[in-house]
Amino acid sequence: MNIRKEIKHGWMILLIIVMTFVGTSGSVVAAVSNIETVDDSTGSIAIIGTASPDVKANGQDSPITVSSNSPVSITIGLTSGIQTGANADWWFVVSTSAGFYSWVYPTGWTPGVVTGLQFPLFPFSGLEMFNGLLPVGDYAFYFGVDTTPDNVLNSPLLYDWVEVHVIN
Repeated sequence: MNIRKEIKHGWMILLIIVMTFVGTSGSVVAAVSNIETVDDSTGSIAIIGTASPDVKANGQDSPITVSSNSPVSITIGLTSGIQTGANADWWFVVSTSAGFYSWVYPTGWTPGVVTGLQFPLFPFSGLEMFNGLLPVGDYAFYFGVDTTPDNVLNSPLLYDWVEVHVIN
């Protein structure tokens, strides 16, 4: 185990030196903090970052425009990276012209910005949170996690969002 730590430490120092000469030392700090393992036999570095939430509307990451008679599917996913297993507040919120609404387990939609659940982080993709018709208007769907599990929306907050514009 000590040899792994020494190899990892050696790779980090080498990475910092190389990046400094190349002129990209600013990005090294983020990269170095995410190095989880070094393969002893090949010397390759595995970089695994922090959690990264993802939300899509009709399979798209960018804003979409649909007619009011076209269904909208909202899916979420999470790459949990080195934070797998960390307890977190999970948030699924939509902003509408009538205000904010949150999806709360196990009851469903509720007015306001409310923690959906507290649960350890794990990787998943394609979980459908909404599928149906929306009235004409503009919507922003947010999915996020914060690793201070206290039912308060606080830092560090990692989130993603997607906009849906519904027209006649």
